[in-house]
Amino acid sequence: MLIDKITDLDYGQIRKKIVSFIKNELKSSKRKGFVIGLSGGLDSSVTTTLASEAVGSKLHALILPSVKVTPVRDIDDAVTLSKKLNVTYDITDLGYVHSSLARRLQSGSLASGNLLARLRMCVLYSYANQNDLLVLGTSDRSELLTGYFTKYGDGGADILPIASLYKVQVRALGRYLKLPDSILTKEIGPRLWKGHTAEEEIGMPYEEIDSILYCIIDLKLSPKKTAQKLGIPLKKVMKIKNMHDNSVHKREMPKICKL
Repeated sequence: MLIDKITDLDYGQIRKKIVSFIKNELKSSKRKGFVIGLSGGLDSSVTTTLASEAVGSKLHALILPSVKVTPVRDIDDAVTLSKKLNVTYDITDLGYVHSSLARRLQSGSLASGNLLARLRMCVLYSYANQNDLLVLGTSDRSELLTGYFTKYGDGGADILPIASLYKVQVRALGRYLKLPDSILTKEIGPRLWKGHTAEEEIGMPYEEIDSILYCIIDLKLSPKKTAQKLGIPLKKVMKIKNMHDNSVHKREMPKICKL
């Protein structure tokens, strides 16, 4: 299966490269350390584990739930991992601020969810500014290529250590790092509203999403040939391709009027 080829990587070497990258970026920045938003999900847990190995006590985690939408399990997983890695952490519930602003702005569900992601980034950058730190991003390649992130929300960061890895590769790296099953097997999702999961919103599992991206981006196959190679409906391929094409603005700096 193609997914086996995608995940057949030297994760020991990948671990070394990412740890070295994090170390070097901190050294060149001349900052005191990193702050990371630790959700208890796969991406942030893998990134926290590698960053802890890279910089030790120079890493601080902020756990930023909104209690009305964040599962208690996610908070517990984030706290447990922090303690296991000896990473200092703080928990700040953004529920009241988020709900108050959402009501004031009369936000619909999507806008309200993106507002929560942007509030989290505001808190991370405020903490970073106060303590002379860099914000450590947790986005992976699947999210970046499909635009499945909030612009100036979880997409905002100073460095992105795992952004060259597809979601299925991040999960395989997590297994290599021996992350708890409670993190490795939970449903993927940014938790921007109650019951929010990525695969349900997109409409297909990441095994399919990443296989489609790999064919289109890495193998440079046409949508039709991708559908034939994977044995899936063309409409699924086109959905992922359209997500990629329509999110170009998220991967670029704002356009400047040149005078």
